[in-house]
Amino acid sequence: MRAAIIFIVLTGIVLLSCGQKQEHAEEQIKSHPQLTLVYYKIPNCPTCARIHNELKAIVQKREANIKLVILDASTKSSKIDLTMYRLGNSGLLILDANDQLFARLPGDSITTQRVEALIDSLLKKETG
Repeated sequence: MRAAIIFIVLTGIVLLSCGQKQEHAEEQIKSHPQLTLVYYKIPNCPTCARIHNELKAIVQKREANIKLVILDASTKSSKIDLTMYRLGNSGLLILDANDQLFARLPGDSITTQRVEALIDSLLKKETG
């Protein structure tokens, strides 16, 4: 009888543990972005501030899991990135779920319409 009770208790603990692991795995999947927007923003630039706000609005209105990363374009490491990706003084990188470059937009070519079209294209590719 005692062995049966111990077995039932241990079985319950294992089942609870499996359930928690499943919930944790599902939470990790939900927290991993489907895409990432990396915006190199020039400090004190009114145009960059407007683009930053537009990008935040795009991310907020979408149900997709989109991560927005804002980087100071004036830092040494950002300048290296901007040169490497041929973005000019500022710009936007769009990365897929595997953090692979999907698109790049120099600062002077970033528009809400272009960004939304690229996001739509990437999400279709990811789910398609």
